[in-house]
Amino acid sequence: YTTLFRSIKKFADTVTSADLEQPDVFQTPTPECSSEEEYFAYALMLSAMAFCFWGKPKWGIITSDGKLMGGTESLVYCLKRAKEEGKAIFSPTYWKDISERDLQELFRGAAQIPMFPERLSMIRDMGKVLCDEFE
Repeated sequence: YTTLFRSIKKFADTVTSADLEQPDVFQTPTPECSSEEEYFAYALMLSAMAFCFWGKPKWGIITSDGKLMGGTESLVYCLKRAKEEGKAIFSPTYWKDISERDLQELFRGAAQIPMFPERLSMIRDMGKVLCDEFE
């Protein structure tokens, strides 16, 4: 992980959020990020968690207007919702110590997100490495 995170840090040091275009691939707006560091943490979290949404029952999110979303779009919605609820979702310090209950709350939806234990482990590992190596 250390080489990966050093590479990400090196890349992050060379670009600004203004350099990046956000494709309009989702109907769900992305979270408002208050800094470039937060934006890159969002991108890292989204990239790390966007896998394996299959299962029975299928994981998805029912939005406040009653719409059912699935897959990566649901993940974007969850991250935006957590940010709006005041959670430090884009903080590696928060990631390294995130509780099972907090992650369940983050991914709350129509069913439990598949591979929950693996996602919990990945988030904690990302937080630990980022805090140990880059703070």
